[in-house]
Amino acid sequence: MDDVTLPTVGLIAEVREQVFRISRLTADTYGVVRVTDNVLVGTFAHSHGQLQVRAENVDVSLMAEIAAIAIRRGL
Repeated sequence: MDDVTLPTVGLIAEVREQVFRISRLTADTYGVVRVTDNVLVGTFAHSHGQLQVRAENVDVSLMAEIAAIAIRRGL
């Protein structure tokens, strides 16, 4: 797994005893990096009430939880 460089501005969220950094990539798309090993675990897009989740190194349900937290916190 490769290290990932995403903007550091964003949100830190703890989900299932893991810490993730969520950063805006485009207007509606966000990247999620696991802090412990700096690995991209997926992306999500939220627009017009629809959520699209793409998980790379975690299961889809975890990515959905991360996205839900980010949306609730106003990202």
